[in-house]
Amino acid sequence: MCLVKFAYALLAVVMFAAFIGSANAFEMVLSTDTVTVHTGEVKSIELGIVSPADDVVIFASPIEQPWMSMPTHLVVNASQQATAQITFAPFDKTEPKIYSSHLALQSLKTGERRERNITIIVRSAQVAIEKIIIGGELEPTGFGQLDVYVKNYETTPADVVLNINATGFLTSSDNFTLAPGEFTVVKHGFTIPDCQPPGEYSIHADVQFKGTKVFSTDQTFVIPERFIPVTIKNETQSGFKTDTLVTVKNAGNTEGIADYTDQILGSLFFSGDKPARTDDGFKWFLNMAACETRTIHYQIDYTPIPVGLFVIFALWYIFFRLRTVRVTKRILQRATIEKGIEFTVGIDVKSWINAKDIEIRDFVPSLFEVRDTPGIKPIRRKTEAGTELLWRFKSFTPHEERILDYKIIPLFSISGEVNLPRAAVSFGYIGRRMTKHSPSTKLGLNFVENVERAGDFTDWVGSILKKALKKS
Repeated sequence: MCLVKFAYALLAVVMFAAFIGSANAFEMVLSTDTVTVHTGEVKSIELGIVSPADDVVIFASPIEQPWMSMPTHLVVNASQQATAQITFAPFDKTEPKIYSSHLALQSLKTGERRERNITIIVRSAQVAIEKIIIGGELEPTGFGQLDVYVKNYETTPADVVLNINATGFLTSSDNFTLAPGEFTVVKHGFTIPDCQPPGEYSIHADVQFKGTKVFSTDQTFVIPERFIPVTIKNETQSGFKTDTLVTVKNAGNTEGIADYTDQILGSLFFSGDKPARTDDGFKWFLNMAACETRTIHYQIDYTPIPVGLFVIFALWYIFFRLRTVRVTKRILQRATIEKGIEFTVGIDVKSWINAKDIEIRDFVPSLFEVRDTPGIKPIRRKTEAGTELLWRFKSFTPHEERILDYKIIPLFSISGEVNLPRAAVSFGYIGRRMTKHSPSTKLGLNFVENVERAGDFTDWVGSILKKALKKS
């Protein structure tokens, strides 16, 4: 069957050479590129060569093993196949293992070369490693997958010990029994540590049968140069402040530049290690050697936002709620007259703004008789419940203050305390109509005067703010 396939391959090469005509190129075909041979046994493979012109092809590769043989050259006639044999006859003492041979042919006429690799599996017993395949992510922080193909050529079951050693990566010993003619694949995975140096590494595998090592082989793999940055971000939250520590490690085996980007709302809130760029997020660039670790430390403090909002609200409240127009009502004087006791009630109105259309209202219960004083007289409106007093002013300028007063005489004796109705002031300011009320005022034989301190407090806060603005 192999010879039939080889003949078809040669025929295809001949037809190809006929098509290319004057290209002066030769082609070679091997009947197989993998040979399994027992020690003391002789096996050969067929080599076919076709050239569009008469030529002499030289076997340019040296004989790599003393038990291998091949001709030194081969004469090729134009468009006719020429064949040669490559023979393998391992000695009885030849170490059972997988050998690799490089075959190179060169045209004496044109100097062209054709090359192929041949795998020779030499075994001394009927248990052997057919091949080893190494796959996976063969780089630092990666992993490898090792597949070892073992076959029992014996006609009886074989107890086999398979030893595998990859220094620094994998060491294993597997015991298993193979039935006659059984074929198995032994699989092992291994990890590649961080910062593993680049280069070529070897995996050695051998088979022990009946207490004797009957087969061994070595397979190489390459770990390339890789720059592998690994980033760990650790955030600590405290109120509106975030403390960030970024650790960047080069887990690779060569130097490189690592970059780290974070989206931060405005540089006003940032402090710490300065970034290289801020146009498209805050970005840092780190030049890192193999296996080097570096850190980026910064803080994002959004505390100014709530503080600023609080200050704005406080200022608004002070200047638009407290520091607008203040009204207080108090007992200014108490006198004894023929009818009894006469009280002078004062209404103190002070403005910190340009107020318009001011109306000051007060109400005196029917328990009292109302009398005017020499000052500004109010508009009176009597009801069954009492007398309503109204003062109107067109405008108040900032820091303008008015004191309005009137007298009341109780129509009945007062034996305790009486809460007088609160006075109210309404005014127009920034397109709105606002109203403020005075604190309650008590009247009696042992009366207590409540005086609103809001105006005094706002004066004090205003003075502090002015001093702070001057210093800043």
